[in-house]
Amino acid sequence: MELIVDFKRAYGATLRAVEDCLATFFPELLDNERTDFIYSFFPYLFGLHAYAVGTVKQRLALKEAKVNYTFYSVYQLTFNLVRKLLDIEKDNHNL
Repeated sequence: MELIVDFKRAYGATLRAVEDCLATFFPELLDNERTDFIYSFFPYLFGLHAYAVGTVKQRLALKEAKVNYTFYSVYQLTFNLVRKLLDIEKDNHNL
């Protein structure tokens, strides 16, 4: 339990840090918009690895199943999500 509580403290600090960044760099966002961003972004991160890094077995299974799938980098996937969540123009990389 102690390790879980330590993890949750760090997680809480991370949520607050991201909220502070959003408030600083996107002051036009309302409180509920910052909350929406956080609760869209963080669950996405937990599932991101499987989409960005396929194991050999996963890649072979996709090929055998004839699934036309492109693996993108963690950066590419994350940048696209953040850009869409914050409604930032595609060519603006000044996050």
